Amino acid sequence: MKTIKLQQTFFKSSNRAHNFSGSPAFVSSVVERTISGAIFCVKQSYVIRTDSGLYFVTGPVEEELYAFLQRCMTGDGRFTLFVTDTSWQQRLDAAPIRKIPRYAYSLDTAVYQALPRLHTAYPIQRIDAKTIMMSTEFPQVYYEEYWGSVSQFLAHGSGFCMMDEEQIVGEATAIFQSTTAAEVDIFTHPDYRGKGIAKQLAMAFIDHCLAQNITPHWDCDVRNTASIVLAEKIGFTTRKPYAIYVRK
Repeated sequence: MKTIKLQQTFFKSSNRAHNFSGSPAFVSSVVERTISGAIFCVKQSYVIRTDSGLYFVTGPVEEELYAFLQRCMTGDGRFTLFVTDTSWQQRLDAAPIRKIPRYAYSLDTAVYQALPRLHTAYPIQRIDAKTIMMSTEFPQVYYEEYWGSVSQFLAHGSGFCMMDEEQIVGEATAIFQSTTAAEVDIFTHPDYRGKGIAKQLAMAFIDHCLAQNITPHWDCDVRNTASIVLAEKIGFTTRKPYAIYVRK
C-alpha cells in the first residue's frame, strides 16, 4: 500500500491513532494493509482508495484534494466515492457524476443478542477454497477484485455458506474485513429464497464478528427494501444516510 503526499504532508498508514469515524469498512482494511490501496492527504483531509476503485473522503473540504478527485473521476477504471460529510457532498453535487443515496447501519447488540436462534435450514460451514470454486455469486474473481487474491481473503477474511448436498444455497462473506470492522455481502440462490437462509447466514457472520471483537457493518442502497428489512430484523436499528458518487 502506498501513502502519497499532497502539499508535502504525509500520513503514516501504520499509525491507527487517526480517527476515521463513520468510515466504510474498507478504510480500516486499507489502513491495516489487509487489502492494497493508498492514502492521500492535504492538511487534515484524507482520501482513502482501494485498488478496486473505491474511494472515501473525509475532513475539511480542500480544493487541492477535490482537484485530485476530479482527475480520478475522469480517469480509467472504476470510480466509486463514499462520502459521509455534508460539506463534501455539497461540493461534489456540482460535479459531473451521479449521486446515489445509501444507508449505513449500526448493530444494537442488545437487540441482536435477544433474537431467538432457530434450527438452520441447511448445514452452515465456513467459506473455503473449495466452496469459492463452487460459488457462482462470490467466485474467485470476486475475491481477486476486492481482496487481491483468494489466499488473502482466507488469511484475513471470513464468510459462511449453506449447502444442500453439493449445491451452495446461500452465502454471507466479508467483502472487507480488518481487526476492527467487517462488511458483509449476502446472497441466496433464487430457488431457495423465502426460507430464512439470508437471516441465518447473516447471524452466523455477526456471531463470528462479535466473538472476534469486530464491528459488523451493514450498508445498502436506500431503495434496497429486502436488505433494509433484513438488517432491521436482525438488530441493525440505527441507520445513517450517506452517499456514493459514480461516473454517469
